[in-house]
Amino acid sequence: MIKLKLLLVYFFGAIFLNLNILWAEESPSPNSEQQSKKTKHYNIKLLLGLETPGEGTRLDPGLLFKTFLYGGNILKYSTSFNLSVAKEYVQGEFSIGGQIYPLDYYKKSFVQPFFYIEAALGIGAYNKLTRIDGGHNLGVGLDIDLYKNYGLGLIVESHSALEKSLRLLIGLHIKDYF
Repeated sequence: MIKLKLLLVYFFGAIFLNLNILWAEESPSPNSEQQSKKTKHYNIKLLLGLETPGEGTRLDPGLLFKTFLYGGNILKYSTSFNLSVAKEYVQGEFSIGGQIYPLDYYKKSFVQPFFYIEAALGIGAYNKLTRIDGGHNLGVGLDIDLYKNYGLGLIVESHSALEKSLRLLIGLHIKDYF
């Protein structure tokens, strides 16, 4: 039954993305007048979410706030800050990494799926003991454009460090901010 549900989700997702590609227009060529104007290259995401702990000593789920600053084309470079708060756990995490936007070539596409990987350094406290940990984040997500340069960002992220966790995030993404 679960395999059938996964196949249905995959099937309808593939149809949705194929229709999105067919309706999308290609980007203007580098020689066109639209491209000659200097565009802004940096995008911002402001996200709120839940963190469910996995392997490790911490058992309490937490809330988190994450910001992204990223730029580039299909292969984007990014930096982020994450603040995780739970009952006995507080941690700030700085990350740097890259993102892949396979449909970035289609600028008129209102849905942009992406994949990213980041190296992370966290500083915080667990059970009132200060600690520093490093690891990586793997994530997938969708940017859904709602109005001009604004939209909705959805992310599922796997965090691997001293404490492993799964993070679900939703928030605002702003394109071409500065």
